[in-house]
Amino acid sequence: LRVQIEARDRQQRAADEALRRSEARYRSLVDGAAYGIYRSSLEGKFLQVNPALVAMLGYASEEELLAVDVARDVYQDAEERRQLIDRHREAERIEGVVVHWKRKGGRPLTVRLSGRALLEAGALQEFEMIVEDVTQRRALEDQLRQAQKMDAVGRLAGGVAHDFNNLLTVIMAETEMALESPVVESDVRGSLLEIRRAGTSAAALTRQLLAFSRKQ
Repeated sequence: LRVQIEARDRQQRAADEALRRSEARYRSLVDGAAYGIYRSSLEGKFLQVNPALVAMLGYASEEELLAVDVARDVYQDAEERRQLIDRHREAERIEGVVVHWKRKGGRPLTVRLSGRALLEAGALQEFEMIVEDVTQRRALEDQLRQAQKMDAVGRLAGGVAHDFNNLLTVIMAETEMALESPVVESDVRGSLLEIRRAGTSAAALTRQLLAFSRKQ
């Protein structure tokens, strides 16, 4: 009997040691992850966070971050969190949802959330999420979109300038021919000179538009 008890004790100790090692490996994986990882309650409290999330949000320690209210202190707009919960109340997987957070102190942060909603008896209880900071990527994407818009504006301005320049060429040529005519009356000549001055100003504007389109 004693041999059996000792054998069971050895098995239990081995099982406990295997469990301890497994938990240590899991903890090491979470703590060493490059992305933020957290578990939160439906009510808006972090239940578990990893060091990457603490650093991402600018807090001094896990304990400090665990004390915050997620909707109030992490989301830029608490309504966004409520809408996220409503959209995924019956969906266990959450894939690549972009939301707007803020660091401690209020600096904006754009993040991508992926993970799962934990249900109990069909009711949503908690979230287990991975967080990727995409603030810089989003800023670059916005800059690219703005550059594309400006490129389109530049092409449009260039096209308009070329067409307008063609019209000006005809106007200026006809005006010069009329001014050279010996039979043009003085009052008409004054009007033609005004047309030429306006044409010269318009040509300068056209050059500016062409320069703008080339720059863009």
